[in-house]
Amino acid sequence: SPLLNDNNSLAVHAPVVKRRFRTPQRMNRTIKDATVRRYHYNNHQKLRRHLDDFVTAYNFGRRLETLKGLTPYEFIRKAWQTEPDRFILNPLHQMPGLNT
Repeated sequence: SPLLNDNNSLAVHAPVVKRRFRTPQRMNRTIKDATVRRYHYNNHQKLRRHLDDFVTAYNFGRRLETLKGLTPYEFIRKAWQTEPDRFILNPLHQMPGLNT
Protein backbone atom coordinates (compact mmCIF):
# COMPACT_ATOMS: atom_id res chain seq x y z
CA SER A 1 0.00 0.00 0.00
CA PRO A 2 1.23 3.51 -0.72
CA LEU A 3 2.84 5.50 2.05
CA LEU A 4 1.62 8.88 0.78
CA ASN A 5 -1.77 10.20 1.80
CA ASP A 6 -4.02 12.61 -0.14
CA ASN A 7 -1.85 15.58 0.88
CA ASN A 8 1.31 13.90 -0.53
CA SER A 9 2.76 13.59 2.95
CA LEU A 10 3.88 10.37 4.56
CA ALA A 11 1.03 8.27 5.88
CA VAL A 12 2.02 5.58 8.34
CA HIS A 13 0.61 2.13 7.63
CA ALA A 14 1.93 -0.35 10.19
CA PRO A 15 1.09 -3.95 10.98
CA VAL A 16 -1.56 -4.53 13.61
CA VAL A 17 -0.30 -3.86 17.11
CA LYS A 18 -1.76 -6.04 19.83
CA ARG A 19 -2.36 -3.18 22.23
CA ARG A 20 -5.81 -1.64 22.16
CA PHE A 21 -5.84 2.13 22.03
CA ARG A 22 -8.88 4.21 22.83
CA THR A 23 -8.76 5.63 19.33
CA PRO A 24 -6.90 4.70 16.16
CA GLN A 25 -5.51 8.24 16.15
CA ARG A 26 -3.67 7.51 19.42
CA MET A 27 -1.87 4.53 17.93
CA ASN A 28 -1.07 6.46 14.78
CA ARG A 29 0.37 9.30 16.89
CA THR A 30 2.51 6.84 18.89
CA ILE A 31 3.94 5.35 15.70
CA LYS A 32 4.54 8.75 14.10
CA ASP A 33 6.24 10.10 17.25
CA ALA A 34 8.65 7.15 17.24
CA THR A 35 9.36 7.17 13.51
CA VAL A 36 8.59 9.90 10.98
CA ARG A 37 8.76 12.78 13.45
CA ARG A 38 12.18 11.70 14.73
CA TYR A 39 13.93 10.41 11.61
CA HIS A 40 14.27 11.27 7.96
CA TYR A 41 13.89 8.36 5.54
CA ASN A 42 15.50 8.52 2.11
CA ASN A 43 13.06 5.98 0.72
CA HIS A 44 9.98 3.97 1.61
CA GLN A 45 11.97 0.79 2.15
CA LYS A 46 13.85 2.36 5.07
CA LEU A 47 10.59 3.65 6.54
CA ARG A 48 8.94 0.24 6.24
CA ARG A 49 11.94 -1.46 7.83
CA HIS A 50 11.91 0.96 10.76
CA LEU A 51 8.15 0.53 11.19
CA ASP A 52 8.56 -3.26 11.31
CA ASP A 53 11.35 -2.94 13.86
CA PHE A 54 9.34 -0.49 15.98
CA VAL A 55 6.18 -2.61 16.01
CA THR A 56 8.16 -5.77 16.83
CA ALA A 57 9.97 -4.07 19.71
CA TYR A 58 6.72 -2.50 20.91
CA ASN A 59 4.88 -5.83 20.88
CA PHE A 60 7.71 -7.62 22.70
CA GLY A 61 8.24 -4.93 25.30
CA ARG A 62 4.81 -3.51 26.05
CA ARG A 63 2.90 -4.94 29.01
CA LEU A 64 -0.77 -5.17 28.12
CA GLU A 65 -3.78 -4.97 30.39
CA THR A 66 -5.68 -7.46 28.24
CA LEU A 67 -2.93 -10.02 28.89
CA LYS A 68 -2.98 -9.36 32.64
CA GLY A 69 0.16 -7.26 32.56
CA LEU A 70 2.24 -9.65 30.44
CA THR A 71 3.99 -8.84 27.21
CA PRO A 72 2.74 -10.79 24.17
CA TYR A 73 5.96 -12.84 24.28
CA GLU A 74 5.47 -13.68 27.98
CA PHE A 75 1.83 -14.60 27.36
CA ILE A 76 2.71 -17.01 24.53
CA ARG A 77 5.54 -18.54 26.58
CA LYS A 78 3.21 -19.06 29.54
CA ALA A 79 0.52 -20.62 27.33
CA TRP A 80 3.13 -22.94 25.77
CA GLN A 81 4.31 -24.08 29.20
CA THR A 82 0.83 -24.68 30.62
CA GLU A 83 -0.98 -26.01 27.51
CA PRO A 84 1.52 -27.27 24.91
CA ASP A 85 -1.19 -29.38 23.24
CA ARG A 86 -2.75 -26.20 21.85
CA PHE A 87 0.31 -25.63 19.66
CA ILE A 88 1.44 -27.50 16.56
CA LEU A 89 4.98 -26.07 16.70
CA ASN A 90 6.97 -24.71 19.60
CA PRO A 91 6.10 -20.99 19.34
CA LEU A 92 9.35 -19.99 21.04
CA HIS A 93 11.23 -21.30 18.00
CA GLN A 94 9.11 -19.06 15.75
CA MET A 95 9.96 -15.79 17.55
CA PRO A 96 12.34 -13.40 15.84
CA GLY A 97 15.64 -13.00 17.60
CA LEU A 98 19.21 -11.89 17.16
CA ASN A 99 19.85 -14.09 14.15
CA THR A 100 16.74 -13.23 12.11
